[in-house]
Amino acid sequence: MDISLNSLESRLARAEKRLKAFQVISTVAIVLCVGLAVQAGLQLRNRSSGGVLRAKGLIIEDASGHDRILLGAPVPVDSERKRHDETVGLVILGDGGVDRVVLGAPVPEPQINGRVGTRVGRATGFILDDKNGDERGGMDVLDNDGRVSLGLDYPHGDGEAISLGVLPDETSLAIHDSTSIVRAALVERKNSPPILYGLNFDAPSRIDMRVLRLNPYMSKHIVTAASDQALNRVLDEAERLNP
Repeated sequence: MDISLNSLESRLARAEKRLKAFQVISTVAIVLCVGLAVQAGLQLRNRSSGGVLRAKGLIIEDASGHDRILLGAPVPVDSERKRHDETVGLVILGDGGVDRVVLGAPVPEPQINGRVGTRVGRATGFILDDKNGDERGGMDVLDNDGRVSLGLDYPHGDGEAISLGVLPDETSLAIHDSTSIVRAALVERKNSPPILYGLNFDAPSRIDMRVLRLNPYMSKHIVTAASDQALNRVLDEAERLNP
């Protein structure tokens, strides 16, 4: 009986030691956790001081759980988005994950009839796409020549319909047909009086047009080669012609 009692007392003593050790370890663990939580809170407070919250990306879902707004630098890679080109800014997605609105630097390359093309230069601005993700309009600034342009496009990839552009030495408002040919334009070049002109193609290689200068007034019928260089020469001559 004494042996059994001694054995029981010995076991109780060991259990008490283990309990004390567990209490000490638990206390240390709690203190460490509280310390880490306080440190994390201080870091978050420092990073968001003044009401500023720092983050590299944000994805906003709709009521059905689909990703609809991507915001980031660059925008987060998202499995629901059809395109995966990088941009710093904001992308609003439509049904099926197509891009509908993009505000970015740079903006993505244009999609036309489901195929991604190439811009004439790196561009910063905003882009509007149709329900298929094809570009229908936008405003941007190009890095290569500094031009700023606003364009509205025909549906189904039929080209740009109306364009407003400001280049280093030219400002223009142009109306294009569905084959991208300029049919009418108001142009101011090199601080000259504005020139209003319209184009009427009789043959693929020639332009039959009437140049109308508004101030001082001048109207002249001209037939010339159907090229940008020939058209620029005509506009230069119109600047110098007397009424």
